[in-house]
Amino acid sequence: MAVWSFGLVAVPSVLCSDIALCVLLVYTACMKIIAERLRALRKSVNLSQANIGKLMGTTQASIQRYEYDRADPTLRILIQYGDYFDVSVDYILGRTDKPQGKLYKYKPKLVEDTPEMRQFIEMCLDPKSPMHNHLKQALFGMLGDKKK
Repeated sequence: MAVWSFGLVAVPSVLCSDIALCVLLVYTACMKIIAERLRALRKSVNLSQANIGKLMGTTQASIQRYEYDRADPTLRILIQYGDYFDVSVDYILGRTDKPQGKLYKYKPKLVEDTPEMRQFIEMCLDPKSPMHNHLKQALFGMLGDKKK
C-alpha cells in the first residue's frame, strides 16, 4: 500500500482519490500535531494562554486559535516557541518525536587554550574556596580537550 507522508504523519494513498485531497489530509494532520505540541509545551510550564501570548508578542486569542487548530501560527511564532522551550521547530512541526530535533548534536564552542585564558580562569576563581583547585583543573582540562 502506498503512503503519503510528511514526518510523523502518514496517510494511506487509498484514502486519496486525487493529489489535492491527499495534500489536504496530510496538511490537516500536520496542523493538528502543531496545535497539540504548542498546547503541550505551554501547559508543561503552567503558563496561561495570555501569558504565553505576551511572551510571544501576540494575543491570548491568537494562542487559543493556534492551540485549537483554528489558525496557522506564523514562522516567527514557531521559532519563538522553539527558542523559549528549547525544542526544535522539527519537533513542533511533528517531523520528529525528539524535542531536540533530528540532527541536534550540541557541541559547545570552546575557547582557545591561551595564556590569557588561563590567566582569566585564575582571576575568576576564588583561591580561598575549597573547590578552587578542582574547578581550575576542570576548566584547564576542558581547554586541553580542545587540542585533541
